[in-house]
Amino acid sequence: MVLEILGHKVAVEHDAKGALARARTEAFDRCILDIGLPDMTGYELAQKLHAVPGTRHAVFIAHTGYGQMEDKRLSSESGFAHHLVKPAAIPDLQRVLADSPRPG
Repeated sequence: MVLEILGHKVAVEHDAKGALARARTEAFDRCILDIGLPDMTGYELAQKLHAVPGTRHAVFIAHTGYGQMEDKRLSSESGFAHHLVKPAAIPDLQRVLADSPRPG
């Protein structure tokens, strides 16, 4: 709801299978993923989404309760450009959404 209030068009999926299916039919420029998903980790999902045309060039943002250095390292290695620990402050969310470069 916060993202919609800020003027963003939002699509929500509650599991990795749904996110992958949706990315095969729609294009997204930003993907905000939780790491603790029911059917695979957010790290695995990010790697899979990087291979799908609809999300290949998206900026990936981890929004998770996992905030240790190891978690941040894993998110970076999985292709996340940003790692926000829940609950993320709205200005932090706005800052990362304004970011355009995709991780290398």
